[in-house]
Amino acid sequence: MTDEQVQGSQRDTTLEELKQQRGSSKGKLECRLGIVESHYKQASYYQSQIERLSPRDNGRAEIEELFCKQRHHSLLHKQLEPTCPQKEEEPSSSSAATHSTFQNKPSPQVSAVILATALVLVRDSEGKYQLGRALLDSCSQVNFISETLCKSLNLKKCTNSTDVSGVGSSKLRVTHKTQTTIRSRLNNFNMSLEFLVSRNITGYHPDENLSVNDFNLPSNIELADPEFHRRRGIDILLGAESFFSLLSVGQIKLGENLPTLQKTLLGWIVSGKYTSQMAISSQRSNYSIVQHKDIFQEINKNIEMLWKIDVVESKCQNMSREQKVCEDHFVKNASVQSDGRLMVRLPFKGDPNLLGDSRDIALRRFFSIERKLNKNPELKEDYSKFLKEYEELGHMSQVDDTNISVPNYYIPHHCVLRPSSVSTKLRVVFDASCRTSSQTSLNEIMMVGPTIQNNLLITLLRFRCHRYGMTADIVKMYRQVLVHPEDRQLQLILWRDDSTNPIKTFALNTVTYGTASAPYLAIRSLHYAAERFPNPYEVGKGIIMNDFYVDDMVTGADDLVSLKRIKKEVTEILSYSKFSLSKWHSNYPGYVSSEDEVKEMKLNDDVTSTLDMTWHSDNDTFHFEFRPSKTWHTEYLAQLQNRYRWKNPQQNLQVNDMVLIHEDNVSPMKWAIGRVTKLIPGADGFVRVAEVKTSQTTLKRPVAKLAVLPKE
Repeated sequence: MTDEQVQGSQRDTTLEELKQQRGSSKGKLECRLGIVESHYKQASYYQSQIERLSPRDNGRAEIEELFCKQRHHSLLHKQLEPTCPQKEEEPSSSSAATHSTFQNKPSPQVSAVILATALVLVRDSEGKYQLGRALLDSCSQVNFISETLCKSLNLKKCTNSTDVSGVGSSKLRVTHKTQTTIRSRLNNFNMSLEFLVSRNITGYHPDENLSVNDFNLPSNIELADPEFHRRRGIDILLGAESFFSLLSVGQIKLGENLPTLQKTLLGWIVSGKYTSQMAISSQRSNYSIVQHKDIFQEINKNIEMLWKIDVVESKCQNMSREQKVCEDHFVKNASVQSDGRLMVRLPFKGDPNLLGDSRDIALRRFFSIERKLNKNPELKEDYSKFLKEYEELGHMSQVDDTNISVPNYYIPHHCVLRPSSVSTKLRVVFDASCRTSSQTSLNEIMMVGPTIQNNLLITLLRFRCHRYGMTADIVKMYRQVLVHPEDRQLQLILWRDDSTNPIKTFALNTVTYGTASAPYLAIRSLHYAAERFPNPYEVGKGIIMNDFYVDDMVTGADDLVSLKRIKKEVTEILSYSKFSLSKWHSNYPGYVSSEDEVKEMKLNDDVTSTLDMTWHSDNDTFHFEFRPSKTWHTEYLAQLQNRYRWKNPQQNLQVNDMVLIHEDNVSPMKWAIGRVTKLIPGADGFVRVAEVKTSQTTLKRPVAKLAVLPKE
């Protein structure tokens, strides 16, 4: 058949399949790029066109309209089979990647070639023997053992890189080998052999269960594989090294169109061509590398994963009930002071009266940090300077008398050193997760709020699309938003700059870093500042809503005029609500003012971050710096070597448990059922291997391959 005839036949098949799907309301054309929104809409259109296909629409041009015209491989579209029943006389073709498997029409006879198999005993690491199914192959220069059997025997594997060549010069690289002894079930014959360890030796043999009613097997012989006619897996392959050593004198020809019996030291093997007169539909395969449609489905799955990697989540997500309440709370309670500064209320999901006494624990932790500061005068000076500035800017104020009739909360504090920071080497952070005497902390009764900014990936991708980049930081962003006076009783701290002075109580007047709702309140206030600005600065408002990552502006433009406009509008909008910008940087040298230097801009300017990403505006490049912490070394790195599935409490198998025996490349509906007869625990007491008795034989399998059936 010529290539043109083959292509014509494939087009006719496609046409017939589409016509069949026209009669089914469930016929679908599935697009493998449906995860992309725009492409998915087109796929839906193609699906709807199938329903309107009429019997007379058999032209090729009409059919081609149903397929996507996007620039990608055609295998990304898969035609789903209709659920309506097919006529028995119509052949159905299987969808293999290389079209190597096909379905024949009913034929008067079925032919099959039976390969020589034998059940042998294989020695494990403890000197005991397990039963395995061997394939005898006189054309193989090496012996093979499946990885599953190798693990079951607990054999020691050695590293060995070997390239195995097959039909069509196909190559398979095997990286491990092992050595063990095989023994006959029927006599004392044994042989020590070296095996290459392969994940899968071959498919199940025979392809389908065969009927042996016509064989007339002699009753006085012992078959090497009593179930040679049943479709089962292959555990080992014995090559020419041992094949001819196993042969014995004795051969029986069963008859015309029947296989031959050959006597061996393992028993009588059955091999040869077998022809049956049963009129059934047979599936034939040319035994190419890809012969199962499961592989085609796996390829489709992998292609889908490539597209899913590029899918990023936007900030437009459905809010939970709590997040909606938090948003409504902000809109209802946000206010503007006479000087333009914003004021918010703390969003609570629990009653503040649940808070117990917090002063005692805060006092103990203050004494602890004070002892540390007294041992380091330089650190104490920086600590005192930070809190002094906090008070001078009006961000905290002294409280002479604490009103005990209303709920209050004392927040412990400590310092975090940032030597790489340009503006602040030391920062005082507040621990609002410290629990009170009632075992409840401030953060536990506060709402966190929704995520209203784009994630960093989206922001960076948009940033890199501009010809000119521009960045800036909001100065003390959190502390530019005031907290309502009634809520400041829940933001109290203890402090004194000298050990000889009495301890004073201060109230934090602004949004405090360390509280659960602080990120949301600060970012939402930033958006509110853009919303309330009276002038129609749409460009600047869009930048504030979309091109900020926490307090960092990460934006740009394709021309200098637009770049200057962005700076002007964003600066005016934020200044209107008392937010100020600093650390301006751009990859256009002429745009940076003479008093500024080209410096690194940290996108993750977070005291708790481990991964720092910086932008060098002088050469327009990103840099990543990873500084593993002690926790990373002691906890995360150690977890890479732990096997938690062995350490976590698990119930061992029990003798007489009924189990399903998992077999690779076999449908679960065809797995054998057996009863556990013996348990083989490891050194730690957990069962690793179990002996299972089936209706035909006794197998030894790892527990990972056994599924316990529920008991009545």
